[in-house]
Amino acid sequence: ELRDGLRFILKAGGHGEIPEQLPNLQRTYLRVWQDTVVTGKDGSLTRKDLYIPNPFVQGNAAEQRDDLFEWLEMILCADTEGEDAVIVEGKQCTGKSTMVAGILERAYRDWGFQPGKVHLLSFGVRDLRNRALSVEALRDYLNLQSDDCFSDGLLIIDALDESDWSARHAQEQLELLLDDLAAYRCKLIATVRENYLDFQNVPGVHRIVLQPFDIEHAQRWMEIFGKSDRSLDIRTQQENLLRIPEEVRQMILLPHVLQICMTHGISLGNVVNLNRLYELVFRGPDGLLNRDDYLPHVREQHRQYAARLQTAVKIAVRCMKQDNFITQEELKVYAPDMHRFRTEYLLERRGDGYSFVHRSIPAYLIALGLYDAYEREQTPRQCLEALRPIVEEDGVLSGDVILALEQMRIRKAPEPAERAQRLFLAFLSEELEPLLVEPTD
Repeated sequence: ELRDGLRFILKAGGHGEIPEQLPNLQRTYLRVWQDTVVTGKDGSLTRKDLYIPNPFVQGNAAEQRDDLFEWLEMILCADTEGEDAVIVEGKQCTGKSTMVAGILERAYRDWGFQPGKVHLLSFGVRDLRNRALSVEALRDYLNLQSDDCFSDGLLIIDALDESDWSARHAQEQLELLLDDLAAYRCKLIATVRENYLDFQNVPGVHRIVLQPFDIEHAQRWMEIFGKSDRSLDIRTQQENLLRIPEEVRQMILLPHVLQICMTHGISLGNVVNLNRLYELVFRGPDGLLNRDDYLPHVREQHRQYAARLQTAVKIAVRCMKQDNFITQEELKVYAPDMHRFRTEYLLERRGDGYSFVHRSIPAYLIALGLYDAYEREQTPRQCLEALRPIVEEDGVLSGDVILALEQMRIRKAPEPAERAQRLFLAFLSEELEPLLVEPTD
């Protein structure tokens, strides 16, 4: 009854109540899959409606493939022994967790897996991060009645790189788990960041790497997005995607960033450089720093903006001082809601910590913090003194930050261009020279 009810819901378009009998984490992933992402004049679109599978490469092959779910079905549903694991790698913002929701739907709807035989783990869940990867440990964690639940089943592990282990220990744990699962003929799929594990040329393990969108995928996604509001000028957006600078286009081709641009109504024709992109993403009317989160009063919204910006600047400063790197422990101190922050502010896992997906992002955030203080404090020296509790020491202004300062425009200033130029020149003056560090490449 559970199987038939679930299959009915998923075949009906993936809308409706998810059966209560499913484990909580699976229900959460399926709900997110069904969540409305955009509502327009002509209808609403869910995350499922908007999802386009990423192109991917298999192993060390140079050729891209465009049949992700068909390929996964071929591997995961094959009645073979010794070909039981798929490692899916990808950079931050390429949609690995969204892909997992799609796999979960297809496992029940199309691939013939029974409820009770599909198991989902996410190392984004705090209480899982130090648990051993053994059949016995996972049976206890998943509250399964017996090991038989793994027989001819499917185990999905999302975000293994979010564990508290070193990459070497994570690989050892996964190798031991693969040995355990072989006796149960249980298929395994695990998602990790690119190059986190080393499973190249390991028998029985298929390794694929999700790619950012190419132009064709991005334009197809825009066409689907346009169905919510047919008055949107999607064709112009598609044409502008071809015209913008290459470094900006590569950032926008990350599926998560493309979604932010489109849902925030950002005209790609206005994105002349990365700083302008960040300006629109972070400070636009629906930007990440300006989102009101249902706060009713303008004063509360201003306080929230200031708090978010202060957190972002602290993390950006740490990254700028440490070759675009912040440890997991430092990130937890600055941003207790670490998972939300790293997703929204475009951080990706690196070693035992995190880096911004592009080193121009921390430079932009520091420049934004300086300007925000300058608007209130009036002079460059006072501006830096206002940031002193955040900066804590000299040497914060790299060449990247100086470039961001040059390109940025001050909000609410009567003569923003001239005012910005005065601040830019002041930061280059001899008086503030000790605060400069060597520019990055």
